[in-house]
Amino acid sequence: MKRVAQFIEFLVKKFIQLPLVDKWLNEHPKIHHQLNERLSFEKFTGIAFTILVIIFLYFISLFLGIVQDYLSHNSLVLADERIANLLYFFRNINLLYFFYFITLFAESTVVIILSIILSISLWVRRQRIYIFSLWLVLILGEGLAFWAKYVFQRERPALFMRTITENSFSFPSGHATAVVLFYGFLLYLVIRNYSSLKTKITSFIAFLLLVVLVDFSRLYLGVHYLSDVIAGNLLGFSVLILCIILTEWIISYKPKLIPNKIKSSQIFLLLIIAVASVFLVYGLTDSPVSKDKSMTAQEIKTEEVLSLFDKNILPRFTETLTGANQEPINLIIISPEACFEKDINNANWTSADKPTISSTKLLAKKAALNQAYSAAPMTPSFYDAKPNDFGFEKQTEKNTARSRHHARFWKTDYVTSSGTLYLGTTSLDVGIKWFLFAHSIAPDIDTERDLFVSDLKQTGVITKDLLVQFVIPTLGENFSGDNFFTNGKAVFMTFSDCTKNKQ
Repeated sequence: MKRVAQFIEFLVKKFIQLPLVDKWLNEHPKIHHQLNERLSFEKFTGIAFTILVIIFLYFISLFLGIVQDYLSHNSLVLADERIANLLYFFRNINLLYFFYFITLFAESTVVIILSIILSISLWVRRQRIYIFSLWLVLILGEGLAFWAKYVFQRERPALFMRTITENSFSFPSGHATAVVLFYGFLLYLVIRNYSSLKTKITSFIAFLLLVVLVDFSRLYLGVHYLSDVIAGNLLGFSVLILCIILTEWIISYKPKLIPNKIKSSQIFLLLIIAVASVFLVYGLTDSPVSKDKSMTAQEIKTEEVLSLFDKNILPRFTETLTGANQEPINLIIISPEACFEKDINNANWTSADKPTISSTKLLAKKAALNQAYSAAPMTPSFYDAKPNDFGFEKQTEKNTARSRHHARFWKTDYVTSSGTLYLGTTSLDVGIKWFLFAHSIAPDIDTERDLFVSDLKQTGVITKDLLVQFVIPTLGENFSGDNFFTNGKAVFMTFSDCTKNKQ
């Protein structure tokens, strides 16, 4: 760090010595004096203070930007619900336990325990200025986060997504704020008290990793949106930098308050206690359990289905991550729940594997080698902010993972006497966009719709079908930038009851 400061000082001096700069500074002595004060390397109120103030202003401006995005429902906030639903779609019970453990590092109980222990240690070592700074950081930061929650009063994600109980409002995330405040303060102590550059860099990387993991844990556990945790981080960084400025200013003007050096054993012992505290709290609290999506079925008549779209109760188009319209719905199916997937499989359409690390790796391998993968995972698409519940595919004549017929479906919470209402779209993969790791989509989605319906008719599963003008003829673009066109028609079908056929 000393070498970095010396290099910066060298560059500043060379810049000031430039003829034009030197002349201008001599003509403006007051500005010259202020610049000397701001760029001084001799005292804290010089370059160090200037840089920290700039960093503080940067973080607080980013936080205010997130607030503005939230109030104006900008692109980030529009993506919030879809990201939450997507993570719910990928949820895994083992990862739930892991991220519940991680989130406890920023739990108020754990942070308070660690803060008390750290305060006692600092008091014994006569490093009391740090005690003042620590509690100022925590009280100010958490106080502002608590106050902001009740100002904005944003509801948390839907109840069925939450794996743990949280009773406060959502924006900003208190955990995302706390992890930056406390562990950021620990990082400050390490940077200030250790001369080893390796130790400082390692500590900084560990801090960033913990922040990212805690942030993601709040999303994965279903208790926060992405904008909540970003806002919490930014608020935490703003308060942390502000308190560091105040601490260093006090130390610079009160030499008697300069604390003793912190021993490595102090930090190491605290980290051990942190892990032990998390294990203790983890053992004393209810672990998260995977919860099934609980939808309240709403009974309607079959002839009322299309009126759901006319009344804008259900949207007519699928969406991108930010909520922009994509392909329109072109398949409307009423089917007994027990029969839906089975009947489509019987029409030679294979259920797609869920996108996991292993299935995605296998897809990449098969696509690179131009080999078949009949149940290859699909890129999720969104409808009414939810990723598709089902994905079906059929190999083309090329018989390769690069080219496949696709049908995506969303299960609604509407039920008729003949079964549950499902909505779907069709598409054809014709290649790979390697730079996006996404498929290129053929523009003609009507042909794919007709192929899907034709295959189902051959099985005899369709009892009623009707071709309806669902939207106006449309030219559009999907999330990956591929164009599509459609005549705007959708096929409204009713499936037979496969359970009765068995009997």
